[in-house]
Amino acid sequence: MQDLIKELEKITGELAKESDRGSVLVIGSWVESVLEDQIKIRLLGALNKKDELFSNHGIASTFDAKIILAFRLGIIKKKEHDIYNLLRKLRNKCAHEITEKEYDSNLFHSYILNIADITSELWEIIRTKLVPVHLKGQVFESNKDYAEALGWRQAFELFFGLIISHKLVTKDRVIPLKPLY
Repeated sequence: MQDLIKELEKITGELAKESDRGSVLVIGSWVESVLEDQIKIRLLGALNKKDELFSNHGIASTFDAKIILAFRLGIIKKKEHDIYNLLRKLRNKCAHEITEKEYDSNLFHSYILNIADITSELWEIIRTKLVPVHLKGQVFESNKDYAEALGWRQAFELFFGLIISHKLVTKDRVIPLKPLY
């Protein structure tokens, strides 16, 4: 548990340096990176130093491909697949469109609420157990109430910070494939 909290503090500290748009881009990159690391643990080693699967034009070079591959290899469940796809779409909007770039926009709110709907059990834990001191004693009837009270950005970063931290400290749970011979 201490390792998880340490990682979460490191991640949220890094994200605090970013703009709203940058925060989404960094979270997307972090999730993509931990997925790639877990896929590499699961798969047999590359034939050469330049891993052909993950190189610039390799079949697992995109965030989308990594999400699909991680799901098909049993590294992530369907709900994770779905939230990572929402994160990927939001990240792409932030990277390629300049109109919606702040957590206070309806676009961000809808993505965050859709992610919360998919992972309602985790959000229930977050909104009942991870309440900052200034919000103690408040009861949040919905994920939206929690995100508004905490701040949309902080809720988003806390959620993905927990996911990234968990993946980093539990990567030894990924079981490598063994060759058939």
